[in-house]
Amino acid sequence: TPLQNAMIAATVANKGVTMRPYLVESLKGSDLANIATTSPTEERRAVPEQVADTLTDLMVAAEQVTQQKGAIAGVQIASKTGTAE
Repeated sequence: TPLQNAMIAATVANKGVTMRPYLVESLKGSDLANIATTSPTEERRAVPEQVADTLTDLMVAAEQVTQQKGAIAGVQIASKTGTAE
């Protein structure tokens, strides 16, 4: 699913640590005071940090191969090719 793809990319970017996904960061009342706040929660280490670093290097190299179509000045981009369904 798109959420699973996003979680995989985020895990690689987060040095191999998977975080619990959430859709709402906070709820505010009519007076704009916080009613509830969601905090980032670590689920587990999916891969060793060294593996995540290698995957990051490969994803940065993949962006170089695609002629940097996602380039943003001053920002390093890591990407992957399409996912078969």
